[in-house]
Amino acid sequence: MAIVSRSLLSRVPFLLLLTATAVAAPESEKPALSEHCICLSEGGAPELGWVAFKFTEKAAVGGAFSDIRVHYRHDAHTLEDFLASGEFAASVNSVATGNPVRDETLRKSFFSLFTTDKLRGNVVKVEEDTFVVNIEMNGQKKPVSFKYRISDEGVLSASSMLDMLDFGLKEAHESIHKACEKLHTGTDGVSKTWTEVALNIKATIRKDCACS
Repeated sequence: MAIVSRSLLSRVPFLLLLTATAVAAPESEKPALSEHCICLSEGGAPELGWVAFKFTEKAAVGGAFSDIRVHYRHDAHTLEDFLASGEFAASVNSVATGNPVRDETLRKSFFSLFTTDKLRGNVVKVEEDTFVVNIEMNGQKKPVSFKYRISDEGVLSASSMLDMLDFGLKEAHESIHKACEKLHTGTDGVSKTWTEVALNIKATIRKDCACS
């Protein structure tokens, strides 16, 4: 039979109190956990726009894709993690320029020659004011660098330039140039359809979303 001294028994209540105090630390000493993550605002859908160029002087013609799906990490606590998880897919047949005739010409004489009907992208690198997106289009995938900024209102704006020939679109470029040859003839009498295209991303982000 174990023998316990009276001196130890007299200290038991104190020992129990000390143990309980060590296990249950005061609430004020517990590390604070972040309750919020970064997310896209529900107030407006992200936008993927483009700007093409005509005439020798490089006049801009703009449009966007109305059907775009965006995915991102829903438990990101930093802007870098949020951006690095971003990916999107846009239907090229959802092209919208505000001119139905132009939209139909683009669908028939340009996008119909693509090997796929989706333009996809996923972020692969994030730096201070730049992120790199692997753009997949017409069966080709290339890294494209976007410059970005975020306004005080949380509006993220990013832009880049790419050359459609880098994505195997020589036939599509020649087709749209032929379809628009007269419309793309400037005051100098030269018909010009540039192969350079600008891509623009716009989205509103929030930093107070519940993590999921």
